[in-house]
Amino acid sequence: MKRTHRPRGRILFPTIFAVSAALALPGCVAAVAVAGAGGGAYAFFKGDLERRFETDITTVWTAVRQAVDELELEVISDEFDGLEASLAAKRSDGQIVRIEAEGNGRVSTNLKVRVGASDRSKSRTILRRIEFALPPGTPLSTDISLAPQDADLNA
Repeated sequence: MKRTHRPRGRILFPTIFAVSAALALPGCVAAVAVAGAGGGAYAFFKGDLERRFETDITTVWTAVRQAVDELELEVISDEFDGLEASLAAKRSDGQIVRIEAEGNGRVSTNLKVRVGASDRSKSRTILRRIEFALPPGTPLSTDISLAPQDADLNA
């Protein structure tokens, strides 16, 4: 019986490379984990919860400030210039909350939420509170990794 020889490198090298890459990079940085159901999925990248809102940054940032007030977070800094915004706050347990927004004209706003090093559950809670604070009729937010890129940022 004739044995067929399969070169080990064809299978072994990609496997070793994939395992090495996975071990070399921290989980939060190496992959995007999608969690959630119903109202939509939440994308986590580098520890941030990222969403896209189909409304202008002023509307989103007003909702962010309202949610922060309702959650009784201690605001450390709040910067807003009409194109970008960032807020740092402290929870009662000492964890730092960071919220960043980037407007895409009047078309949409990208929002990032991070609690502590990467507390996904608390980040989702804050994001839900922001969504509830948006005016009635505002479209649901979408997973930023799945959202189409804006064709015209000057619209």
